[in-house]
Amino acid sequence: MGALDVTNKFEAWTFAGLPGKTLHVALFADVANCKELQDRIKEGKVEPEVAMLNAEVVADLFVMRIAAQQALAQQHRGKLITKSLHAELVYNMSGSRHISESFKRFGVTESCKHLLVACFDAEPQQLQAITDMVAGEQRSLDSLSSVSDEGLIKKVSAAKHTLVKCIAVACNHSTRRLRVTVAAVL
Repeated sequence: MGALDVTNKFEAWTFAGLPGKTLHVALFADVANCKELQDRIKEGKVEPEVAMLNAEVVADLFVMRIAAQQALAQQHRGKLITKSLHAELVYNMSGSRHISESFKRFGVTESCKHLLVACFDAEPQQLQAITDMVAGEQRSLDSLSSVSDEGLIKKVSAAKHTLVKCIAVACNHSTRRLRVTVAAVL
């Protein structure tokens, strides 16, 4: 498989007000090595650096897009709360102000089965390395709803319905960090 083929399996997102910044996102299902990936992340031995999210607790990609935009805004202002841009994306997925709690809720865990993997400003060889690192079946992002677990989504939030959860997280992010995002875009 060539680098071009790998690039086409990742969806590339761009961000208004941040020219040249991209986020490549892929969904992996039935991942067999989540424990290994979790350990590598904790040890700082993931190359290239990526954000790995438990796809089962992501109600909608809109929330992930907001979290990514906020991470980029924080980086632009020099105000990252976590150690890296990719960690900031995972942190921003949660409404919690506790970094470790955010990673427990939304990051890769031993019990994960499905992962969303994201890499900012990735080159084709980095996307290939990510594909080689994750032992799972790569699927279209359109199939996220088939791997999302509404029970887990309810567990990590107080919302009763997936749509309500998505809106609640989006509003929480918007109100909590609106000034940061607006400042970065302007």
